[in-house]
Amino acid sequence: MRTLATQMRLRRLIRVHTDYVERLAAAPADGELARSARARLLGLSQDVRGAWRADLTGAGGAPGAAVLDRHVERTLRLLESVLAELMAAVDAQPPRSPRPATAIEVPGAD
Repeated sequence: MRTLATQMRLRRLIRVHTDYVERLAAAPADGELARSARARLLGLSQDVRGAWRADLTGAGGAPGAAVLDRHVERTLRLLESVLAELMAAVDAQPPRSPRPATAIEVPGAD
């Protein structure tokens, strides 16, 4: 990664991923959190990919760029496949039934 902007995007992706992993570990049945995590992480992954493409274009065939490009692409594809598996797991969960309403007792309403 040649530019600071790409490095910052990658660090943000890693930081947000770590945060969501911790939050999902604490509340594994929270489908809304999982959907939110997937959308945010997918967006950040796409940002990193776009920045990497710009860096690679700017490198203009520098030695070793092709090897590094394969590594970066493989890593980003892996992350995106993990996000897809996360959503499949969330979608496979049975929907939570709403909590039953609690009756309000009114004195003298017998």
